[in-house]
Amino acid sequence: MITVAREVTVPATAEAFYQIITDYPGYVCYTRQVIRVELMNQLEHTATVRFHAKFIRKFSYVLRLTGSPSRQLDWIQLEGPFKSNAGTWQLAAQHQQTSCWTYRNELDPGFFVPSFAINALLGPDLDYMIEAMSAAAADRLQQ
Repeated sequence: MITVAREVTVPATAEAFYQIITDYPGYVCYTRQVIRVELMNQLEHTATVRFHAKFIRKFSYVLRLTGSPSRQLDWIQLEGPFKSNAGTWQLAAQHQQTSCWTYRNELDPGFFVPSFAINALLGPDLDYMIEAMSAAAADRLQQ
């Protein structure tokens, strides 16, 4: 099991950032790996989404994402190449025009991969995604 975690201060309210992290089709803009998104099912606070990605090779995976508006978004893999994939965005603190979030993803590829290799491969892409989402939330707040 590989765990990747980040503490993030976003220059936007919790509500604005939550709108971005639940904008599943927008992940094509916020990540380098996601190339297409299919919204399979969406209810009030739960969505089933197929993400098509390219990281070394093309693959897809299905996540069930469940949210508590402006506070938390959890996901778990329903289908895909990984043995397991689960994670969360969780609000840690809210200030006037900023919010602090904890990102945590637990991934089991089904075979041994040293954590330093995962961090070297995924770390920069995760940082890119967080920066892109933070900027989009700040832009949305100013509109």
